[in-house]
Amino acid sequence: MKLPKWLFASPVILIWLTWGAIVVPRLAQSLTSPKHRTTVRSEGEGYSAIAALADVGMRYALFGYCLIVIVAVLGSRGYRFTPTIFLFLSPWLVLVLRGLYLGAVPHTNAFLYPVLGVAIWMLRPRLDRLRHLGYATGVTAVIALALGIALPAAGIYRSVAGELISPDKQILPWGILVGPFTSGNNLAQFLVLGLPAVFLIARRRTRFLLIVAISLAIVWTSSRSSLIALAVALVVAGLMSVRSHVLRGALAAGSMALTALVAVGLPLVTDDPLAFTNRGYIWDVSLRQWELNPWFGHGPGWYGAVARYQTELGSTAFHAHNEAVQALVTGGLVMAGALAALVLFLVARSTLDAARSITMPALFVSVLLVTCWFEVSLAIVDRVLLLPVTALPMAFIVFKARPASEHTQPTPTTRNALERSSS
Repeated sequence: MKLPKWLFASPVILIWLTWGAIVVPRLAQSLTSPKHRTTVRSEGEGYSAIAALADVGMRYALFGYCLIVIVAVLGSRGYRFTPTIFLFLSPWLVLVLRGLYLGAVPHTNAFLYPVLGVAIWMLRPRLDRLRHLGYATGVTAVIALALGIALPAAGIYRSVAGELISPDKQILPWGILVGPFTSGNNLAQFLVLGLPAVFLIARRRTRFLLIVAISLAIVWTSSRSSLIALAVALVVAGLMSVRSHVLRGALAAGSMALTALVAVGLPLVTDDPLAFTNRGYIWDVSLRQWELNPWFGHGPGWYGAVARYQTELGSTAFHAHNEAVQALVTGGLVMAGALAALVLFLVARSTLDAARSITMPALFVSVLLVTCWFEVSLAIVDRVLLLPVTALPMAFIVFKARPASEHTQPTPTTRNALERSSS
């Protein structure tokens, strides 16, 4: 039984709804209330009335539409179980079950990841639909730049007293750009993780302008981890332009393997507590805590609890500042294994895609792994603000339709393939 025609637009609707659920409430907050540097202890400060309404409305619109899609697909063609859905959901299951065992009831936001993943799994969309995430990322960069220029009180990093915060890492003389978010690191992470989707946009001028806007916004945030990721994105994009299918696949696999190796190994070989802006200290304390419960960790809420009730990590340590350390501390070796299996699958599929001239997945996975060196990027239970630029690309890569003639990249190799297939 064929799917209803309206369902074919659902991947695009899901992309924009997911983006709206994250950006719209934060933009409303930026325009209606004073913004300042936050700590874990102050993170619970509520949205303004307008922002809270936008948050609830957009979140439940996303939930509702995902459920409509799931029911519609089930009613039209049923479903065929595939192991990939378990692979995608297993890290989430580990964290949620661990939290429940410890008595922590997950927030509503924690259920966005599985509902969105199941909806994409049932739709099995074409990868080229993900170009709309590229447009959404570009819109976010433009919004951030506009706030920084026209409304600096809302778009530039400030203290509680309203004073500009100008850390040593500042690159541009106009402060640290935060846009609709509350820190430059969060904005930069969002933008650099969404950047690979921009390469799916066919119009060269649009693609170029969005890359420039995103790059400028990232530079203005002065986020060094995201600047490294931006540089890696541009290098990998260049490597993916080689004509040899075998060499392109090998370069993709090598890039992803190297970035993964650094993400796992960096905290283990760092012994200076002041290294990487005190991340060495956070990693050391975190790994010593992990050793107390190596198999199952301390649950997804551990960092928030430590920052609220202890002082060992400091009030601004929202997370482990490394994805591997975060997995070990919150879910132990079980969580690390589930996450490693998902990443290995992404690497394997992206390598095969790169050999077929579908290079965006390898670009995304490389950038994702680089951001995991010094930050926590995967919006599985927490870090929901990164849901559009991590969960969506991963779901599209894992569950996408795979027709034999699928070519989705705006590269010379792909354009030639498209021309040949249409002639």
